[in-house]
Amino acid sequence: LILEHTEEPMALFDVEKSTLDFNRAMAGCIETSRQSFPLNTLQNLGRNKAFVEMLMRAVEDPKEPQEGDVEIQFPGQEACTKTAVRITPFKNKDESVPLAVIFGKRASE
Repeated sequence: LILEHTEEPMALFDVEKSTLDFNRAMAGCIETSRQSFPLNTLQNLGRNKAFVEMLMRAVEDPKEPQEGDVEIQFPGQEACTKTAVRITPFKNKDESVPLAVIFGKRASE
């Protein structure tokens, strides 16, 4: 529901399901028509290494948000998209992280 009503480019990472869900603005920013991907799909493409590592740091050590410029590539795409991301983990009562919010925009060249 959050993704449907947010105009800012964002994605949600569901830790338990290991899936990324994008709103329309984020899908446009990273040049994909799909709005959901399993994380392992992205892990299998080498250009996504920095993004996946940043996401895992945010989830495994959620002391502070992670941010930086990364390349993101999806299956079937020849080129990657340089994207500035900020990943904010959300902890529950027992301090584990069930969800991370990813804000994004095209990185400056």
